[in-house]
Amino acid sequence: MTDDGESLVGKKLGAYRIECLLGTGGMGEVYRALHEVLGRSVAIKTLKPAIAADAKSVERFFAEARAVNLIRHENIVEVTDLVNEPGGPRYLVMELLDGQTLGELLRDVGPLAPARAVRIAGQIASAIAAAHDKDIIHRDLKPDNVFLIRRAGVAEYVKVLDFGVARLRPDLGGVDATASGMMIGTPAYMAPEQARGERARVGVSADIYALGVIVFHMLTGRLPFEGNSLAEVLVGHQAQDPPPVSALISQVPPALAALVARALAKQPEDRPASMRELRRELFASVGLEGELVEDAPVTAGPPATRPGSLRAGASDSPSLWSGATLDVSAAAIGPRAEEQAPREPPTSGEPPASGPPAPRSLIESSPPPSSVGEGDERGPRVATAAPLSSDRGSLPRRPRLRGYARVAIGAGLVVALAAALAVVVLTRRAPPSGERGPRAALAAAAAGHHEPPTPLPCQCRDENVLAELVRASKLLRDGAPSSRRASDQEAATSLSIARELPAASKEPEYWHWVARARLFLGAPTSEVTAAAETAIALCPTYAAAHNLLGTARFNARDLVGAERAYRAAIELDPTYVAPLANLGLMQIDRRDLVEGIATQTAVLARDPTAYVAYLSRGQAYLWRNELERAAADLEQAARLEPARVDAFWLLGNAYQGLGRSQDANAALCRAAKLGHPEAAERCASDAAAPR
Repeated sequence: MTDDGESLVGKKLGAYRIECLLGTGGMGEVYRALHEVLGRSVAIKTLKPAIAADAKSVERFFAEARAVNLIRHENIVEVTDLVNEPGGPRYLVMELLDGQTLGELLRDVGPLAPARAVRIAGQIASAIAAAHDKDIIHRDLKPDNVFLIRRAGVAEYVKVLDFGVARLRPDLGGVDATASGMMIGTPAYMAPEQARGERARVGVSADIYALGVIVFHMLTGRLPFEGNSLAEVLVGHQAQDPPPVSALISQVPPALAALVARALAKQPEDRPASMRELRRELFASVGLEGELVEDAPVTAGPPATRPGSLRAGASDSPSLWSGATLDVSAAAIGPRAEEQAPREPPTSGEPPASGPPAPRSLIESSPPPSSVGEGDERGPRVATAAPLSSDRGSLPRRPRLRGYARVAIGAGLVVALAAALAVVVLTRRAPPSGERGPRAALAAAAAGHHEPPTPLPCQCRDENVLAELVRASKLLRDGAPSSRRASDQEAATSLSIARELPAASKEPEYWHWVARARLFLGAPTSEVTAAAETAIALCPTYAAAHNLLGTARFNARDLVGAERAYRAAIELDPTYVAPLANLGLMQIDRRDLVEGIATQTAVLARDPTAYVAYLSRGQAYLWRNELERAAADLEQAARLEPARVDAFWLLGNAYQGLGRSQDANAALCRAAKLGHPEAAERCASDAAAPR
């Protein structure tokens, strides 16, 4: 509601039109809203006016959003934007979920079958394990904070909600207003130490206890400790043994009943050691090991640095890419796979394996290593992945295989697709026939960056400005986002001087090249955005400028703005594949795997030699545990760019998941030769294995 108590329904918050109230909580209200430009429905969570007046409550409200964004797990509700305007509206924009809470399900149907309960609990454990990796403790796990939707063929796909009372890392800016002796959470699901207000002891094991209560509730239809008063419930948690699950429901497997009892142990050290351990034992207790896809633990710490670019065949790349002829065996790289339409994953209730937060930048295509404006007899090139950053976080030492072949993907694997997210580079566009002079040179420069021809109304008409743009474009050739070369700096300086020309500030092409130069220099995102928006304001039909704007907005984590810019570029020029590929990469980055796979399949239908489309789609298939499809795509990527490290690293993991140990070792050793540190360890250990 507004400060004066009026309902927000029918009003506008920024770009959103509030449609209806979805629910009310202790701190605020949740509304259904429509982004009027994109036509996309979202949920908006607002603070109550009285709470919004308290600075600590406001800080905690937004710290929750930062925590969710840091964890970035497919089983945690996504927060896409936050608005914190002093004296103005304060709200979070979240994905809109269509389904019901686990609490509602239990109230409607009562006890669940053991396998069904385990599949739901496994997804909750996967999400909370990712939070624990980031040193974030939920502290309020309960059925009403678990939302069940249908997604990717899974009928009960879990989304964990409400990190509003989570214990946050100090660097998230959270304000922990609790004090020793104060209870935080919901009494029916509190661990004994939490019920006693022992804040210092409320850690990973408290969330494990709460999940144990949830599993008990799912299996039996009741809570382990019930009473006529809050005090009775709290005493039960602290001093009484819960009734045995098997005494209430005889069909529960003994191993599962024993595991629930252990999760409800009074002492934290007597419970399972981690959420991942609890998850593994849950699946094993009901004979579902074959459905378990292990999550790779992520080392908590500062976010990885911004990745590099997926570039078009740059011969001057760092040494990680250098050197190389394809030396993977013929068995490892099989015949060229035909295109396959994406299919739905098994309806096991188990989500794709998750890794750390995907990298935050989608960048536009960069040129092949040929002279701008000159002929290139080598033909079109395709983009490839940038080398791994050394500080991207820990990588799993080797995939653990159990039941169905699986791959623990982790930080190093997110990289190949998204570790340096950029755009697919497709066929180079030649300048319009018959053109000569500076205009032809600038058209060739745009084609070298795999952009469509500049629309006539957007083309620079001032000869002096055009001459400066040609000079800058030559300096920027072979560059890449954040390449920060001396020539990038020289181009930016030249464009800055050119702005003194009377006509420069009115030329959309001028601002487009300023945006590119700033992107290559690694300038603040706001500067890239400002230049791209100026180009668009001067010429709204400039598709390449919209694509640059999408990149800048994605780097700033404005996902709604980025998607809008990419879709605008596609609508303006349906033949322009770069924004379509960027859109697909963004979908995969935010774990919309079905959509991302479909988008990259559309990219490959237009250009079957697009390395990054194969690479990213292969990564998505790995996340879905579709190892045959993943291997087919990654084989294609390895053929197209045999000097690139990422395809071989991913391919080795796919082969290992398929049980093809010799092929896996060949691919991993190839990645090791190309400089992948984790592959070097894996190759050394695998090489000694019997072959």
